[in-house]
This record gives sequence, structure tokens and C-alpha cells, in this order.
Amino acid sequence: MLEEFADLAKSILKKKDSEEIRKLAEEIEELSNKAKEMLEELEEGGDVEELLKIEPRVRENMKKILELALSGEAFELAKHLAVLNGDIVKDVAEEIYSEKFEDYPALIDELVSFGILEDSNFTFRFSKPAKEIFEELEEEKYHRLAVRYYEKLVDSLDNKAYLAYHCLKAGEIDRALNLFIDTVNRLYGRHPCIDTLLEVGEKLVKRISDDDTKCRILGTLGNLYLLVKKYEEAEAHYKAVLNYYVKKSEEDSSYSRFVAGVLNNLGNLYFAKGELDKAESTYTECLRVRMEREDEEGMVPILLSLGDLYMAKEDYDNAEKCFHDALRIELKKAKEDKSKMTNVASIVNNLGYLYSRKGDLEKAEKFYKEAIRLFGELSKDNTNMLGNLVTALSNLSSLYMSGGNVDKAMEVLEAIKEHWDAIPPDVKATFYMNLAKGLESKGDPKAAEFYLKAGALGFMVFRNYGITAINFMHCFDKAEQLGKGDLKGDAKLIKSAIMRMYYGVKSELPEVDSCSERGRIIIRASNGEKIESIELKDEVDMTVYILANELTYHKKA
Repeated sequence: MLEEFADLAKSILKKKDSEEIRKLAEEIEELSNKAKEMLEELEEGGDVEELLKIEPRVRENMKKILELALSGEAFELAKHLAVLNGDIVKDVAEEIYSEKFEDYPALIDELVSFGILEDSNFTFRFSKPAKEIFEELEEEKYHRLAVRYYEKLVDSLDNKAYLAYHCLKAGEIDRALNLFIDTVNRLYGRHPCIDTLLEVGEKLVKRISDDDTKCRILGTLGNLYLLVKKYEEAEAHYKAVLNYYVKKSEEDSSYSRFVAGVLNNLGNLYFAKGELDKAESTYTECLRVRMEREDEEGMVPILLSLGDLYMAKEDYDNAEKCFHDALRIELKKAKEDKSKMTNVASIVNNLGYLYSRKGDLEKAEKFYKEAIRLFGELSKDNTNMLGNLVTALSNLSSLYMSGGNVDKAMEVLEAIKEHWDAIPPDVKATFYMNLAKGLESKGDPKAAEFYLKAGALGFMVFRNYGITAINFMHCFDKAEQLGKGDLKGDAKLIKSAIMRMYYGVKSELPEVDSCSERGRIIIRASNGEKIESIELKDEVDMTVYILANELTYHKKA
């Protein structure tokens, strides 16, 4: 990092040469070199305390250089912009910050010319060392403008999380709390915004005095830690909340519903950790509380969780009982509330999966077909059900494929194509894989192309959501095995890049006889070359784009 400060100082010196800046830049370079030497000496018992004193001196010098090089207004604008997260959207930033800074365009040009901001087509990006210096100078008023900036951006999870963060820093505690809870509730699997949300949540706990609200935040933090597999932190938060609610329920029985909710979360935690016996006992205790409260609505998700747990333990008889108990409750409620048919269809689909696992293919087919019928009816009035419909169709195609009935499987895959735009990414990965299997069984060379697509999309689902929809590495193996020419080389290089970046394999990229531009991009990125642009036409291009950026960053680091 100190080398980056030295590089920025030299870059600024080229633009504005003065004796004072030169002296400060030279001192930064000397300190950076000294730190390198001291790091090498640490292995032989060097002085850690002296090493730790160097970085603050470098930062102080860098701050002085920036103050000397920039105009006062440009320096002030940089402090405002530095609190923003990630890339800065040009047109939105201009709309917000030009109200305060009359010469905004000229000030931006000044920051770009000195390398403080990097200019791209639609965004600015802060130089990393400059951002670190300006971030240290933050004030509450900078976050108030940041709130207005994020209010103007698209309603994404990242932007909602950043908005919550800046509301908190601007002193808008209630709004930060509401945004925090709302954004967490919208999460589906792992997401880059979770780190921001964890920071917001942990700070909110310290700012909130009401015990009930504090427990709500702690429980939500537990859910976030569970998503990122920080199990110790999740368990500590859940247990703290559970103890509070148990004590409150002794005084006020209405709190028992919160006890059940935390037990449910703890059961999910133990299930995720693979502690199946602890998960079973926790779920069972949760079910007992729900039954005591005569809360059939709350019993259904616990019965389904227990069913999934018994499936994991291969205790199919108990799983079947749990699913059927849940189904009976939902069928009874559906007589009065037709919206419950969505849950009925989902449970029927679960039973199809249960019977496929048991090897009872006839029953599995029957339940999958019934789920398809139900979701088909529901989707007529609610297009949101199309995703569930294609999931059930995908399950049926997998059932036929595993049973060797390729022709029937291919017929179902054709039916799935009719709803292409509604297919969730994990189901689409399964679709590609089943299609590849079907084509392979018929000796069709296109099988390799679809194995490559399946592998790419399966990898992205795993990377972005932490969901293993398919064995994507096996798909890359099949693409390499069945593919020829460029496709074979691309599959081999993509697989090797994933092994290096996600599984810690330290070998170099393999040599290939030939590859397309996709493979060449991975090779160039592995050598540290920054990839400026990639034409993103499909899932494979997106995977190459992701890997190329990570390989380049890793090489530079």
C-alpha cells in the first residue's frame, strides 16, 4: 500500500512541481523503501514498533501534498466525494454536488488531472490511496449529501445498503434502522452488500436504547452472519436474543412467538453447520412452542424445515410425515384463502423430490406433474408463479434424465423454453446441464457447448448466491472432454482460473492447443493485463469477465 502512496505522490509532482511537494514525495518514497526492508527483517526479529510508525508519517505527508497541489475547493469536493461507496455515477453526482460547488465541472477536471479520480464513460473511481486520505477527513455533513446522492440511484440492494449507512452517519437513526431491516429482508443468498449491512447493524445496536428494537437488530445481524457462514457470531447473536425473549415471555406470553422465531433461526444455523441432531432438537422445540400457541401458520415452515432436515439424514419416512402434515394444514387453509394454493403447490413439488430421492419414480412423477398443474393454474393469474412452474418442470426433466428416459426429458425441456424469461438462474443452469446430457446421449456435438454454458452459469450462481445448483466443475470437465478446438481450450482455461481463484490451487494456467478470445482474455488477465472491455453475449462471457478482473487484481496484489 505504501508503494501506491509513493506512486501517487510522484504522479502529482509531475503535474505540480514545487520544492515542498518534491521534498514530501521523496520522503514518502524513502519511507516506503524503508518499510520494505523492515518487513524483510521481521523474519529475523526486526522492530515491529518502528515499522508501525512509518504508515502514519506517509499518510500525513500525502495529505500535505494533496493540500498543496489542489485548490481549496477541489480539496473540499474530494472530501465530500470520498465518503461515497464504489464507483461514482457522473450525472447523479453532478446533479447533487454542483448545487454546493459552483465550478463543479472544473473542480472535477482538476481532480482527474491530478489522478485523484479516474474517469470512465459514465462513472468516476477514486484513486485508492487518495480515497484513504480523504476518508479520514469525513464529517457528518458529507454524509447528508451522500444520502441525497443515493436517493437518486436505482433501487438496488447495494444502493439501499449504502443509503442506510449514510443515513446512520448523518444521524438519521430511525431511517437507517428501517432501511437496514428492509434491505436484509430483501436478500436472497449471499450478496456483496452484506458487509455494509453488517457494519450498519453493529453500529445501530450501539445507538439504540430500546431493548425490543435492539433485539430485533441483533436477530437480523444473526441472519446476516448466517448468510456469510460466520456461525459463531450468528449463534452468539441468536442466543442473546433468545435469552431476552425467554425472560420476557415469562412476564408476557405474547413474547413466545419471538421465542419460536429465534429457535427457528437457531435450527437453521445448526442445519447449515451440519449439526443435524442439534438442528432437529431445536426445530422440534420450536414446533412445540408453535403448537402450544395453536399457531398453525407458524407450524408449516417448521414442518418443512424438519422435512428438509430428515431428507438430509435420509430419514425419508419422517420427512414424508412432516411434508404431509404441512400439506394438510395448507389444504385446509386454502379452502378459505385461495392464495394458500401457492404453498400447496410448493409442498407437492417437495414431495415429488422426496419420492425421487427414495427411488419411487412413479410417485415422484405423479407429484411433479401435480405441482406443474397447480403452478400452471396459478401462473394464469400471477405471472410471478412462472418461476415456480419452470422449477417443477426442471425437476421432472431431471427425474426423466436420471431414469434414462431421455426422450421424455427432452420434451419437458422444450416446454421450459416457452417460459425462458421467467427461468431463475439456478434452474437455467440445470436446464443447460440436462439439455447437454440429452444431446450427449444422442451423440450431438452441441452437448459440449451446453455443458460449458451450464458450468458458467452454475459457477455464477455459486459465486453470487452461495448456492450449488449443479456440479459446475463437472460440467467444465464434460465440455473439455467432448469439445473440440477453441471450445475445448476455453473450458480448460476457465476451469483452471476458477480452481486458482476459488479453491486455492496455485498452478499456472495450462497450455492449450487453441482457444477463442475468451481464453485469450483469461491468459492476458493472469499475466496482470487490465482487460478494458469484453462483449458480454452470454453466461460464458460473463464468467470470463468476472474471472479476468479477479485474475488481474490477484496478479497486482
